[in-house]
Amino acid sequence: MKPKKSLHDHAITIVNRGFIGILLIIFYKYFPHPVLSLGLLAAGVGLLVNAILYSRKYYKCPHCGAPLPLKGGSCPDYCMDCGKKLDADSDASV
Repeated sequence: MKPKKSLHDHAITIVNRGFIGILLIIFYKYFPHPVLSLGLLAAGVGLLVNAILYSRKYYKCPHCGAPLPLKGGSCPDYCMDCGKKLDADSDASV
């Protein structure tokens, strides 16, 4: 059985996927082959959408299930909804 990811691990995953998606969107126009450039654009948009959906599904308060704000890839100290302390290394599942 795989160990569950902590809130910090989820935040890093979200930021990495979003960053790579943005890079692909920026650099797609520099490729001369139109099919390859459209593929990079589609991959970049797909990664951005994936990062948003991933954050909505997994980056939640373990106490009340409210979505957490993602600020610079770090985990907040307290939940904005229930006010309970969040441990960045604890299990992120509800």
